[in-house]
Amino acid sequence: MPMDATPFHSVQKRLFLVRMIRPGIFVVFIGFLLMGALSRSAEIDLPALPMAQYQYSKFFHELVNVPSICVTGKTVNEFQVQQCQAYWNTLLVRTFWFSFPFLCLIVFLFFGFDYVWLTYRRAAKKIETGKGAFVGVVTNPPDVPNDIYGWFHCFRLMSAQVQKGQQIQVYIPLNAPKPEPGSRLSIADVGKRFGRERYVGVIYTPHVAVVSIEKH
Repeated sequence: MPMDATPFHSVQKRLFLVRMIRPGIFVVFIGFLLMGALSRSAEIDLPALPMAQYQYSKFFHELVNVPSICVTGKTVNEFQVQQCQAYWNTLLVRTFWFSFPFLCLIVFLFFGFDYVWLTYRRAAKKIETGKGAFVGVVTNPPDVPNDIYGWFHCFRLMSAQVQKGQQIQVYIPLNAPKPEPGSRLSIADVGKRFGRERYVGVIYTPHVAVVSIEKH
């Protein structure tokens, strides 16, 4: 089966971003505190939260009080030139500290999405080639309460029976058809993630390459 024919060919970007709203707010808050801790100086040495609040207040103060001569560039002497240079340098530093929490959020989303995308790519490749893939049968009842790994990757979690009656938990993409009890799944091991082995799967079709019917 071509990789773009499996539900693993693309991450559900919108759903991923919606799910990242709450952790993203937490990341911004941590970035806010970190900004306060990093921006302390010998002149102003406040605790992290008050320092962060101070930096934000100073940013808005500098932003709305731009000297007119610095905007027009109509300086008349070297002193005014130096004053404008000092103002723009200060505003640049204030802007960096203002942006710092949001830069933390961008880094978090970038690496989070990259991690999910690599998982989808790994799953698609294994199911396409059949390398390490095996067949399981969906149990009845099929659904298992989801965990943080499934939630983060936009998966649903289901139970499947494999070799000698052994049951494992299999992650199915939410954009894939939901398997019914008794459905056969093509399952791939994507390795140890978040502390234990993780298995992903799709409904088995003859076009899906599977090396073995049973899990070894």
